[in-house]
Amino acid sequence: MGLVFFVLGMTSLIQIRTIMKKDGTKTDKLERLMMRIGLFSAFYTLLTSCLIACYVYEQAGLPDWTQLWQEDICRDPYFLSKWQTPCRYPDSRIPSAARPSIYFFLLKYFSVLTVGAVSALWLFGSKTINTWKDFFCQRICCCCGRGGRAGHGQKAHV
Repeated sequence: MGLVFFVLGMTSLIQIRTIMKKDGTKTDKLERLMMRIGLFSAFYTLLTSCLIACYVYEQAGLPDWTQLWQEDICRDPYFLSKWQTPCRYPDSRIPSAARPSIYFFLLKYFSVLTVGAVSALWLFGSKTINTWKDFFCQRICCCCGRGGRAGHGQKAHV
């Protein structure tokens, strides 16, 4: 669904840019915004795809990994005396399933953290922080003097 909204939004921005260019208006800022949106969306889509692939890998291997873990625990002398876990397979006939690769789990957590960091960088840019600061200064009137900051459409109170 997000991809549909992205395509619709970029199509609209391209139409607006075309109209602005025909009128002779500068489109530098719009093109820069379009570039930022495109890069952010591509990066976000790539990381989310990696995350989904890691979830599929994890769900596909989880039953085998759980069974291997149980067999390891039931054969460990420490846990055998503590929990008395029964083994599903007699003697040393352990099923031959592959153990999970740590690289997929590292990729999963890297993807989650990077998506959050990129989103935070987008949200907490200088313009956004200044806008929130102006908003709170207008509402609370104590952090920036009375009435907010001067130079942003308001008169300074001296």
